[in-house]
Amino acid sequence: MYDTAIRRAILFREVDPDRIYVTGISEGGYTAFRLPANQLGRFAAASAMAAAESLGNAPPENFRNMAFRCDIGEQDTMFDRIGLARRFLEKLDAYEKSDTSAYVHHFEPQANRGHGIDYAVGPAWMVKHVRDARPKKLVWTVQALHHTVNLRNTWLVLDEAPATDKLPLSITATIAGNAVSISVKNKDGQEVADAKLRVFLDDQLLDLEKPVTIQLNNKEIYQQKVIRNLAALAHSISLSGDPRYAFPVEIPLLKK
Repeated sequence: MYDTAIRRAILFREVDPDRIYVTGISEGGYTAFRLPANQLGRFAAASAMAAAESLGNAPPENFRNMAFRCDIGEQDTMFDRIGLARRFLEKLDAYEKSDTSAYVHHFEPQANRGHGIDYAVGPAWMVKHVRDARPKKLVWTVQALHHTVNLRNTWLVLDEAPATDKLPLSITATIAGNAVSISVKNKDGQEVADAKLRVFLDDQLLDLEKPVTIQLNNKEIYQQKVIRNLAALAHSISLSGDPRYAFPVEIPLLKK
């Protein structure tokens, strides 16, 4: 539902796809955690107010490349909201230390406040941020949430949802020079070689005039010159409904 509304806003209302945000208060604030953590690459930033989420419902590692802010009362103890918020933002702090500038976030525990807080500061901070539609590193925990599995993360796409017994999948993808390196592991930390991934590329991500190399779990599986084509452009736009995700090259990692 949310994704359909966003696609229609981009198509019919000329909404800037790099300036789409999600925010909410209390129960709506849970959505500001869950939605961007499970629809990667869609939002520029999120602001959760008077709300907190568990690490399982909204994997904090998925907030790489998207700004996130949480405002909550220090005395908001019902359902351990303040405790959940602190633990969640501590995870983001740790990720930022090892991955500088990739995890932009702000935590504001408002003093002497319970469930009612100052709601003005979060959205004002949030809208200062613009989406990076071409990050060269993706960190992606693929999981089922409310019986759905997100299949897209900017230039990386799953053709279909993985088997339930393999979820969650942990995917890290990096572009360095003209090489794409992808790691896929299952919930037990074992390498997965049969994930039906598809890589989309353009000249902003690497040099399409030179051969492209792809490694999957440290094994080279692709090395050749790519060809720009209209079919890839059409397919990439159809998947996202987002003109910023129009890619002239697509490479399926598993041949049918």
